[in-house]
Amino acid sequence: MNRIDHVLIRTTNLKKAISDFQEMGFTVCLGAKAHKAYNAMIYFEDESFIELVDVSRFPYIMQLLAKTHFMDFISGFFNRICSYSVSSENILDFACYSDNIIATHKKLKNEFKVSRIFSLKRHNEQLQTIHWRLFSPQNLNLPFIMSGYHPYKYVSKTVLLHTNQTKGIKRIDVGFSENENQIEVNLLKMFSPNQVLVEPNQIRVILRQSEIRYQKAHKNAVSRITLSNTIVSNKIQTLFAQYSLTID
Repeated sequence: MNRIDHVLIRTTNLKKAISDFQEMGFTVCLGAKAHKAYNAMIYFEDESFIELVDVSRFPYIMQLLAKTHFMDFISGFFNRICSYSVSSENILDFACYSDNIIATHKKLKNEFKVSRIFSLKRHNEQLQTIHWRLFSPQNLNLPFIMSGYHPYKYVSKTVLLHTNQTKGIKRIDVGFSENENQIEVNLLKMFSPNQVLVEPNQIRVILRQSEIRYQKAHKNAVSRITLSNTIVSNKIQTLFAQYSLTID
């Protein structure tokens, strides 16, 4: 795995979040027809993207399952999804891309607990069906793993053009509360040894054009996303901060 696939940003008002991101200079694509959409995407030239997720559209049963921790005993994947419904974090989660998800799954399931591979689909704004696969480590502080999208994840490359000039995701900052040695061991199992750099007070995972930076914190959570080449006016800097976004 050599690149970030996407990050999920929480909202309880998708329409407002879309408006905010458009004001920040992003081109935003709905995940489905407007009346059905619970998410929206901002795609970048480096092949990563941001997904805005409206957790208010999630079924109440997901909140109930998350609060009772019932899903802890069922599946890492569904536990992960249910946790979004009760999270108060700006950034819900993040994923890395695998160009061979079957081989990656086979390797990682021998290292630590992972879910099975799930095949998913959705209809985009043009009512075209998009397919992809994913799986999740049981440890929610590790990224979940995504395949590519078929036939494609966006209709036109024009969606990669943003008036604020953003080219991609430069860095994801992740806090971890567990033992530092344990997170180091898990990252070394998940990525190649030459990708994992252990430094004072942090562990860096070096990817193509980006990195994931783990730092000791009082809780497990993604704290910040750093974007590359973004031009930001003073007027909208507070909007970026509101969504835990910074610029390179």
